[in-house]
Amino acid sequence: MKIVIPEGPEKNYNISEKSQLIGGMKLLGTFFAIIFSFYLFFLLVAHYLVYLVPLEKEIEWFGEGSVTSENIQLTKKINEIFPDIKYSLHVISSEEENAYAKLGGKILVTEGLLNSIEYENELLMIIGHEISHIENRDVFKKIVSEFPIQLLLLLIGFSGNEGLYIFDSVSSVYNKEVEERSDFEGVDFVNNEKNHIGCITRFFEKNNDNLDNIVSFLSDHPMTASRITEINEYAQSKGFIEKECSKFEF
Repeated sequence: MKIVIPEGPEKNYNISEKSQLIGGMKLLGTFFAIIFSFYLFFLLVAHYLVYLVPLEKEIEWFGEGSVTSENIQLTKKINEIFPDIKYSLHVISSEEENAYAKLGGKILVTEGLLNSIEYENELLMIIGHEISHIENRDVFKKIVSEFPIQLLLLLIGFSGNEGLYIFDSVSSVYNKEVEERSDFEGVDFVNNEKNHIGCITRFFEKNNDNLDNIVSFLSDHPMTASRITEINEYAQSKGFIEKECSKFEF
């Protein structure tokens, strides 16, 4: 006797895969929306705390102490070259061409960066950019707004590069505005120091063909061709002039 097993309804795998894709995209979108909401919340908290912890208090709390890999001799030398800068400059031993602001009003520059600088205005532009971050409390805000999110991502299983990629995606718009403002205030700083803005983008322009050397700086301060154009346009709009640049002797 032949037994016939009835066939079930034919499965439409295309519909199933499509629905799963849509469901996955919705889930991913919801996840990013939640992370972004948390980020905005902590960013607002950070802006509020700025008023409770003024810059002077931040420098008092975090301005002292040693800097990892600091070259004491070169730190003393660069502060002698720029004695009027009211924040502490520190030179760290590294071949990377990098500079960044730290909590407590500290500006760190690498030996690699200093060795690549030809004119004073090149370095003053970078220092002015970092001073903008300090005076606008960007470092303080960054720690307060980003650390809880990074901790949350770590707790739910995202670590290392995965967590950084997710967070960078969430915060990129805000960070772009912050960097643009610091660029413009860096231009103002150079003009106030030297009464002209010659050579302010030279460091970035001359390294366009050698980006590996400045990858660390660019990762935090993305310097695209359009951004260089924006800096130049801003300087022109302010009526700043260019003069012969002074050599940087270090």
